[in-house]
Amino acid sequence: MQITRVNNELNNPQQTYVYFIEATDDLHEPMVKIGVSTNVGQRVMQVSTEIEAGKYKIDWLEHGGADLRLLGYVPGAYDLEKSLHACFKDWSLGREWFQLDTVIDNAIDMILSDYCVCQLCLIADQSTGLQVENV
Repeated sequence: MQITRVNNELNNPQQTYVYFIEATDDLHEPMVKIGVSTNVGQRVMQVSTEIEAGKYKIDWLEHGGADLRLLGYVPGAYDLEKSLHACFKDWSLGREWFQLDTVIDNAIDMILSDYCVCQLCLIADQSTGLQVENV
């Protein structure tokens, strides 16, 4: 039984993505969560639920009420996520959250402009005539 499951995983590998989720409210500076998921849409909903449940013990997030916005996602896994976390360690708030200032915002914009595979970017690329792969 287990070998069947292994064979299925090898024959049908799941694509993983590194995502960027922005959290804002009216009183605080925005933050961004950088994480990995095989289902980014589901992960955004899960993060929202986790915030409302007080899972993140980060300043204002632990009280819920944040507005979330998916900035985009790129193909990648834990090595890329770890590298991004290391690059942005000076802005770390803990638990994959980072203070979103102009430095990180510009870096994320550059990454997403070149590598994003979210539906909005795919649609924009198709309208400009670029060849894209549907995710």
